[in-house]
Amino acid sequence: MSGVPQAAGERLDAYFARIGYSGPLDASLSTLQALHAAHATHIPFENLDVLLGRGVDVDPAALHRKLVAGGRGGYCFEHNLLFGGVLQELGFEVTHLSARVRLGAVGVRPRTHMLLLVSFADSRWIADVGFGSDGLLAPVPFDPAAESAQPLRTYRVVREGAWWLMQARGAGEWRDLYAFSSIRTSGSTTRC
Repeated sequence: MSGVPQAAGERLDAYFARIGYSGPLDASLSTLQALHAAHATHIPFENLDVLLGRGVDVDPAALHRKLVAGGRGGYCFEHNLLFGGVLQELGFEVTHLSARVRLGAVGVRPRTHMLLLVSFADSRWIADVGFGSDGLLAPVPFDPAAESAQPLRTYRVVREGAWWLMQARGAGEWRDLYAFSSIRTSGSTTRC
């Protein structure tokens, strides 16, 4: 990879091998869509480390060791920090956002989910490779007028006061997955 330091190039090559990706690497919608689908279908959501009392290390090198070299899965913060780092190295503008999970919620929950706002070529997309089985297989336009039909569900982002809602519709009605605002997250203090 020209223009990318060797260590970074090796990390990217290992990541692409892990997700089975060999396509274009430009900062375009087709690249974002292909990378999102490959990550979401090759690296599982898991919470084993927390259940075993090990904790979660979100340092980039630790994420690479666990999710890429170790062949493991992880939480939303692990997934989206890894994915966001890859996107940034490819030239995408990435903003880390935090969200309140609403799926199955009874009342207001704290911000315990991370997602990404990806910007390029005057467009903005929500990317989220770490929501688990109800999660996105492809990025969703950050546009309340747009719907994103994906293999199992259709997704959309709608406004609710000061919040944005990620919603999904399977065979029935729209249901809220999570609510987010423009508050960024550091990625080091909150877990899914």
